[in-house]
Amino acid sequence: MAGVEPEASPQCSSPLAPRPSPLAARRSPLPRNVLMLTGEDSHDTTTRPRLEAAGATLERVWLWPDDDPIRLPSGVERLAATVAAHDIRLVVIYPITAYLDDAVNTNRDADVRRALRPLVSLAQQSGAAVLLVRHLNKDSSKAALYRGGGSIGFIAAARAAWVVARDPARHDRFVLAMNRCNIARHPRSIAYEIESHEGTSRVRWQAECDFAAGDLLAGKVRQDKQSQAEEIIRHLLADGPRPEREVRRACQEAGIGDTNYRAARQSLGIKPEKRGVRGTWYLGLSQGISPLTSLTTFPDTQSLDAFGQTPRDIEI
Repeated sequence: MAGVEPEASPQCSSPLAPRPSPLAARRSPLPRNVLMLTGEDSHDTTTRPRLEAAGATLERVWLWPDDDPIRLPSGVERLAATVAAHDIRLVVIYPITAYLDDAVNTNRDADVRRALRPLVSLAQQSGAAVLLVRHLNKDSSKAALYRGGGSIGFIAAARAAWVVARDPARHDRFVLAMNRCNIARHPRSIAYEIESHEGTSRVRWQAECDFAAGDLLAGKVRQDKQSQAEEIIRHLLADGPRPEREVRRACQEAGIGDTNYRAARQSLGIKPEKRGVRGTWYLGLSQGISPLTSLTTFPDTQSLDAFGQTPRDIEI
């Protein structure tokens, strides 16, 4: 997984994403243990508060201790032993470049492939998924496959790769899009927002969308009817709830059909509410959805019980 902004990629990784989400139907029906190596985030001030805000089952999350550094691939046997000892089914390494041996040249394809090969073997032998997070380079002229920091070897070694970037049409939310997948068809992208929660932040998943990874990284504005409907709805409801029929009529006059109108409402988390003696249906912005002050016209076109354990407390 690669992200445009440092705060976006690690937070939308599965252990940090609160339920329910559009991914719910695709998850394993059984709870699984997670091992996180978070070299750029403090356990105490960042990772644990986010886990708690997300409603994570803390006893199933293990954090690699900061005072017991590990490097890869030289330390892969220690990593494999930890995965086996705690029945880990998801390993998150963020960022992967912080955990590679000094001898690994991350811009050299052969070095990267050789460094990641033991991780591939670990995943195959243990049955655990390994999620590597990295930052993007700044060359916006490159295709999406080449936008990840370092060599193309990183994405070549992965069975699936995602990109995280801001929604070009709505800068208050992000989009998780598939960049590469050689085991199945590409799924639709999923939008989400990062909302404040009790002194930290958490992910709030929204509806699926049609952004491709290349569009996200190029900053292309989505000029489809659902996006236009979202803009209209947010604009009309900026000053408070309005009758649903008025909002629907405004969308119809803009050439937006019922399917895209309903999809826009779902994406914004808006549900009709019946009011008054005559039972008129009203729409209002959900809490946390910021209104638009102007309207853009689009063309049709550790288990944490063991948090802070020393290396000897974790059997490696």
